[in-house]
Amino acid sequence: MGVEKDQIKEILPIGDQLRAMISQSFLTGKHLRDLLSSKGIFIDENDKNKSVPLLMNSILSPKEFLRLVENQKTKEEKFKVNTLTLPCQTDKPLLDIIPPNFSINKIIKENIVYKPNYKVKANPQFTYSSKDKKSIQLEYEIERENRTKDWVNTKTTHKAVITIEKKANNEISLVLTKSYTSKETNDINEMVLRNLKGHFKNVNIVKEEVDFVRILFKDFTNQNRIQFLYSFTSPALSRHLEFVEITDLNVHIDPDIDTPQEIKEFISGIDKLKINGKELQEHIFITKNDYHEKIIFSSISLKYKFIFNGIEGNCIIEYSFPAYLLKQNTNAEFQFDIVINVDRKVKEFANISELHKNISKIIENQKLEQFEKYKK
Repeated sequence: MGVEKDQIKEILPIGDQLRAMISQSFLTGKHLRDLLSSKGIFIDENDKNKSVPLLMNSILSPKEFLRLVENQKTKEEKFKVNTLTLPCQTDKPLLDIIPPNFSINKIIKENIVYKPNYKVKANPQFTYSSKDKKSIQLEYEIERENRTKDWVNTKTTHKAVITIEKKANNEISLVLTKSYTSKETNDINEMVLRNLKGHFKNVNIVKEEVDFVRILFKDFTNQNRIQFLYSFTSPALSRHLEFVEITDLNVHIDPDIDTPQEIKEFISGIDKLKINGKELQEHIFITKNDYHEKIIFSSISLKYKFIFNGIEGNCIIEYSFPAYLLKQNTNAEFQFDIVINVDRKVKEFANISELHKNISKIIENQKLEQFEKYKK
């Protein structure tokens, strides 16, 4: 971190600097509530809308500042992708269903009572993202302050995209895809989606009782969840994307399922297991169907080779239920994230953003199709 104890007196944040620090996503509502409690200020919720204003009216001691700094977690920035669907009734062009006065900055202001530690660059709007006008997207970037990470370079940028397309199955559905690179951009995405859902209901595109359909951990049995995740190894995925191997597994043992006698010894003493290696598709947890009722997969990482418009490379895609992985939350939402590698010879010609969109589109189609197949 580079912050020494004898420097604290000179850099101890107050006012806006303190606000920038305590608004950081790595400091949760619980972190701030605990800090307030240690100062003799008690609130009944882990709500940053309550704790941030209270802390801004107080002064941190050097010890309290260091305590907050130690909570920082640095993660590699990469796009994480979630998909939601929303049954609707409309024959309007997609851009026509967006509120005419749509403002992402106004939405943020309506949802956060304190000044956040970021700002959205410019005034982004939805635009058509395909020539056939079957999808639209809102692409934006935030500038975030982080005074605990680097006291010289305190600003970082983070991107996000919301894509909306209209699909007709038994009834018309809006498919909303949110891609984000930070906790803040994910929070903004959720604010925007809630705002749009409210608008769609007001103009009778969506029925009042309808809500977003998300892919959740609890939507599967143990066996079907494994089959759903394993479906992304299919050779039929795309001619552009070829499965190579499974590289990582996060495995939990379901304590609520009786263990067949023949596998008791093998899994004895295991609660949670992270497995790394090559060609894990040959691992007994994958190949032995008798195990699948007892075993929970919370994440799986797959390696692929790809070729798009002459650009070849490989990528690792992690498919996961992050909230279950961390806290065994059965309401955990499914997401995937992609790390792309291209050969040095073509790196200068490769558009990584475009590659990401192409790969994401393939995975999105597979995900929705397989969810319908394997959900309870």
